[in-house]
Amino acid sequence: MSKILGSRKRRFEIINNKPDHSFTGVELDNETFKFGKSGGFTLEDPAKAEAINQKYGQKGPRDVVVVDTDDVPSEPGHTYFFSMPEMPWKKNSRDRSVSADV
Repeated sequence: MSKILGSRKRRFEIINNKPDHSFTGVELDNETFKFGKSGGFTLEDPAKAEAINQKYGQKGPRDVVVVDTDDVPSEPGHTYFFSMPEMPWKKNSRDRSVSADV
């Protein structure tokens, strides 16, 4: 049973670890999981993720990397604000309009 964190289910990313991507997928319990264009796929079942990790991952030949996405640090609700100094033509046009009004 998957653990629910807030409104989000726990997910595991299975990523191809071969540099040449010659490894095309994993087989587990007569079920084949193929890697997508990005070189990975996502699972929501922790038992399958652990079995893949034992057979193909860190505890096996290391053909794949299994990542628990809930362990990845995130900044929920954080908004980045970028600013830059005022451009010279904006300054000049504002200065001219002020001097023309005086």
